[in-house]
Amino acid sequence: MTKVLLPLLKKGKNTSVVNISSMSSERAGGSIAYCASKAGVDMLTKYMGQELGKYNIRVNSVNPAAVYTNIYVASGDYTQEGYDKWSEEKAPLYPLGRIGNAKKDLAPTIEFLLSDKSLWTTGAIYLVDGGKSI
Repeated sequence: MTKVLLPLLKKGKNTSVVNISSMSSERAGGSIAYCASKAGVDMLTKYMGQELGKYNIRVNSVNPAAVYTNIYVASGDYTQEGYDKWSEEKAPLYPLGRIGNAKKDLAPTIEFLLSDKSLWTTGAIYLVDGGKSI
């Protein structure tokens, strides 16, 4: 998507791209394909941060752990009750005692990276994961 939008990004001022990866890029577990693909997103972020800097385009990544969403219920993998139970069971595995919330936990970091408050930040990987990766 960045490649397609690059002509527009080059015209912008203090332009920023934020990729969404996963803490699984740094901590093995689950599927090897998922972990490897997320590690690829991280390296793409670093590479693009280096290459696009000459156009004053910043590229960073936000890497969450589990985030409460409706995707599993909507796909039929879980009932709402089953997903809520799964979320509660996972909570003790996080130092902060809960899985993430996209609006409360991820959005502020993304907003920061898109703002003028991060004008000298590029190629960075932000683990926003409730401490799961430590």
